[in-house]
Amino acid sequence: MLIEFCGKCGYTLSMANAATQSAREDVMMTKAQVVAEFKESVLPLIRKQYEQDRQRDLPARREAWNNYTDMLCKDGSISDHAYATWVCPACCE
Repeated sequence: MLIEFCGKCGYTLSMANAATQSAREDVMMTKAQVVAEFKESVLPLIRKQYEQDRQRDLPARREAWNNYTDMLCKDGSISDHAYATWVCPACCE
């Protein structure tokens, strides 16, 4: 997974390469894996962009979670059912 910082929207998420994408098509991620990757890869970008005052920006965190899981669903890393039913993790509340 490649995470790039974008000055306009804050961040973008994209697959690093075709090999990574094909490897993910065979294995669905668990919620625990998705949350761990979100905390490691996406949350630091949210903190840098929106939480410089050290106040948690919950709307930004929730939107990032939604965007992240939407991307995972579209690339086949999580199922449509998981995307539709998983709620935001505790770090977004």
